[in-house]
Amino acid sequence: MVTTKSKSLERQDNFIQSITGQDFDFGLVMTQAFLKGIRDIGYKSTATALFESFDNSIQAEASNIHLIFDKTKNDKSAPSRIAIVDDGHGMSKEMIRVAVLWGGSDRLDDRKGMGKYGYGLPSSCVSIGQQFTVFSKRQDMDDWFSVKIDIEAIARRSPEYIDPQTQRVVAPEAKQSSFPDFVQKYLAAKKVNLASGTVVVIDKIDRLSKSSAKTLKSFLSLETGVTYRNFLRTTNIYIDGELTEPIDPLFITEGHRFYDEGEMKARALPSAEITVSNSTDSKKAGIVKLRFASFPYGYFAKDKSEDVSEEEESEEITNDQGKKDKSKRLTIRKSNNGIIFLRNGRQIDVVDSKIPWTKIQNNDRFWGVEVDFSPELDEEFSITTSKQQIVVSPRMWNILYDAGVFSAIQDMRRTYIKEKDADEAKRANELTDSPEKRDQFAEDVMAEASKDFEVNKDAQPNHIKKEGDENLDKKAKDIANETGLPEEVVKQQLEVQTNSRPFKIEYFDQEESPFYRVAQVGSQVTIYINKAHRFYSDLYNNPRTNAFTKNALAMIVFVLGYSELRVTEERRKFYKMERNEWSVKLDASLETLSKYFAQNIDDQVVQEEIFASEPENKTNKGKA
Repeated sequence: MVTTKSKSLERQDNFIQSITGQDFDFGLVMTQAFLKGIRDIGYKSTATALFESFDNSIQAEASNIHLIFDKTKNDKSAPSRIAIVDDGHGMSKEMIRVAVLWGGSDRLDDRKGMGKYGYGLPSSCVSIGQQFTVFSKRQDMDDWFSVKIDIEAIARRSPEYIDPQTQRVVAPEAKQSSFPDFVQKYLAAKKVNLASGTVVVIDKIDRLSKSSAKTLKSFLSLETGVTYRNFLRTTNIYIDGELTEPIDPLFITEGHRFYDEGEMKARALPSAEITVSNSTDSKKAGIVKLRFASFPYGYFAKDKSEDVSEEEESEEITNDQGKKDKSKRLTIRKSNNGIIFLRNGRQIDVVDSKIPWTKIQNNDRFWGVEVDFSPELDEEFSITTSKQQIVVSPRMWNILYDAGVFSAIQDMRRTYIKEKDADEAKRANELTDSPEKRDQFAEDVMAEASKDFEVNKDAQPNHIKKEGDENLDKKAKDIANETGLPEEVVKQQLEVQTNSRPFKIEYFDQEESPFYRVAQVGSQVTIYINKAHRFYSDLYNNPRTNAFTKNALAMIVFVLGYSELRVTEERRKFYKMERNEWSVKLDASLETLSKYFAQNIDDQVVQEEIFASEPENKTNKGKA
């Protein structure tokens, strides 16, 4: 078989020749303590660990990458094995042996690709499982070869990992081999024929970010879509058989996943591109590309019906695709709240601290800034070996500041505050103008607040439960008599209503009666506010009372009523008697307040009229 070698393969062969001439013994340079420690290298998640293999595949010029799960049970259990398969240019059997070593790379100091130190493949694999096998084949090879690294076997000093002459731990020679059954089945089902490429199989898995194959797949699809968004046009990445869609965390790239979700759209601000000289070589320069986006207030808002736990969100329990997408869009922004840094199009880190000219807050997720730098500027953006963190130099922070990044962030923050204030004012007006919305809002707030009440202390007495059942039966009977519907049907509907809304405001109109009453109706606490009392006319329904105060008044009455329904029968009598006294005194006090307030306003108006009518004040006013 005759093929033309690519530059990558030529570099690979030259590297093998160079180390062979140095009597390289393939020592893994590791002890049992090293192996234990390297497992805790600190990958943020299973995704960032697997991305080390994705980077290698892309650098090997792969067109397709497949992440395969060995699901021995079902989607609810974690995969027992994971394989990363690519159709890149592959490796020679000698290079496979080098690739499993820590520091085994032919790309040292190569700025063009994504990796250069040779730590990624072995470190990422052992951070997930205790065994990994690397299979590879080039087009100029007839067979696939593999090397297996088993941490437990190495710890036992298994002979296959011990050099008989030096007694050093070494990587075994590559052997001709075939793929595991679950890989072969997948490739056959997807009709994938590999002329060359690399397959990494991780076994004895004991460290995964998610507890089931289903949640892991969903998580990896989002993380991969974000991290490799700029590569997915030329490289297909399949997660458990499903093609990954690109995701722009700024949501301003048309065609990317979640771009057109919902009526609101993210707003793209003018992008920028700046040339930055290399700090160590002024003749060399790199490019920094800047993108900005702001999100309208309410862009990430979810209805109460959409509130789900993190587990439910990850499991995608809801059947409503719109709710799933909204939830995921919010999840993406939360994990990208800060300044997003990319190297040559590949996302590396989101910096949310140690920014010298600003601090990132929760509400800063309503704007997004992306900084994409070229490899010539690696010294300005120090990247950790595991490619998970960026440390920006003081010089580069100053350059970004001068380029208008901070100014753009401040403008987007002001826009958010302006829109937030306008929306809150609008909703406050709606609550003030609509008694129905006001009452429903107060009921919802009280239901939420009551979750923090002491459960044991606030246990409902039996006599109140009995009263609730009797009131529910009476209400069902009255409605049945009025509508002609069967009483049992009405009662079932009432039970659904009272269970779904634990607090309810209703009204009555009766002179010489308390300003409120309370009753237990089924499982619902019902507050009855008296329209004939000054509490209603002068306070609760007064147009001059703002929305917050009206709802605060409702909370006071709710708490009084709720407490009354959590006491003994004797204390209940106390509440009823005292409520009459409170109401009389409150009515008299509000009447006095109304008179004094009106008199005070009249006196003030008179004083202003007298002041304005005096000649010298008219003169002074004119001069002003």
